[in-house]
Amino acid sequence: MDKSLEIVRKLGLNEYESKAYLALLRFRSAQASSISRHAAIPRARVYDVLSTLEKKGFVQRKPVKPVEYFALQPSEVFKKLEKEKKAELDSRLLELNEAIKRVEKELVSDTVSVATGEQVWLVEGRDNIYTRILQQLENCKETVIISGSNDSIKRKKAAFRQNLDALPKKGVKVKYRLLSPRSSARFMVFDRQAVLLFLSNDPASAGQEKAVLIQSPFVANFFSSAAKN
Repeated sequence: MDKSLEIVRKLGLNEYESKAYLALLRFRSAQASSISRHAAIPRARVYDVLSTLEKKGFVQRKPVKPVEYFALQPSEVFKKLEKEKKAELDSRLLELNEAIKRVEKELVSDTVSVATGEQVWLVEGRDNIYTRILQQLENCKETVIISGSNDSIKRKKAAFRQNLDALPKKGVKVKYRLLSPRSSARFMVFDRQAVLLFLSNDPASAGQEKAVLIQSPFVANFFSSAAKN
């Protein structure tokens, strides 16, 4: 039970919500009073707990009186959560990509210093971009995240095979995230310190390739968190 509770809580439920959901999975359907008793949830809290589970898509009501609740199977819930998270991530990446494009248009030089001392570089041409990537890979100490289309990831693996193969030997984790077909955002995160965000469409010719290198722990953490969802 404790192990099941721990697993269910990873789906974004608190302790009472997890207990109620697991109880309903065992009993198929039950009234609030039964759930309160078997899941050890105070009667004063059980209706709020079930209402929250219903809003989150974990349980539904039966059209009977007194009201009974039944749980959706974990596989159904996971598919729903996965779809929602992917849609949310794609939307956030699209917004950020558009914001970076606006920054690109406003750049008056190839380097912009921000108030915190963090910097943004506009990098044009695949050779220049790959040089920047190599510099970042050589300095990485913890984690590298590569996010993009299947073809984009394959190109990075081929171009930096020797460097990427050497990273795990230094204790550096290399993670890949495959974007959905609806998302055009491609990026790399280095040690939660820097992000390389590609601005050009995928694929682009070597001369037309453009990217922004953002030296910012805040932005890097945002992309690292986004890559987990």
